[in-house]
Amino acid sequence: MAEETKDIFQEDQSTQQVGETADNKVGNRVDKRIQDVLSQKSAAEQRAEIAEKKARDAEFALSFNEMSAKYPKASEFKDKVKELVDKGYDVQDATVSILAKNNALQTQEQATQEHKETQGFGGSADINISGSGKKSLEEMSKEELLAELIEAEKNGDLRLS
Repeated sequence: MAEETKDIFQEDQSTQQVGETADNKVGNRVDKRIQDVLSQKSAAEQRAEIAEKKARDAEFALSFNEMSAKYPKASEFKDKVKELVDKGYDVQDATVSILAKNNALQTQEQATQEHKETQGFGGSADINISGSGKKSLEEMSKEELLAELIEAEKNGDLRLS
């Protein structure tokens, strides 16, 4: 009887070990499957985040092009505007606030007006008139010579003696 008890005990232990090994294999497969699903979900989330970032960047580029057409100096501050937009600001609000902060807030019309004031009117070519504008005596007509003589007499540059 002692042997029977010993055999039964050994059978129970071996059955229990086989059961534990099977449970471990099933448990390992389940854990592996869970990790696979989580990594697939993570990869899908990463792809979605990348697609969303690309869409935001494209929208920013389009909106910023409109703002840089309206505010010519905006292109100098594109990086700062992008930082504010990434924080949640609207492109126009970010552009205006950055330009105002840097004393560069100026519309295209104001920039054009300022350019016209600093430049002369007319074409794009620079026109420089050299000399005093007076012709030499040989180049003058008789009427121009007479007008110059009368002018010189009035100024006291010419005296008849």
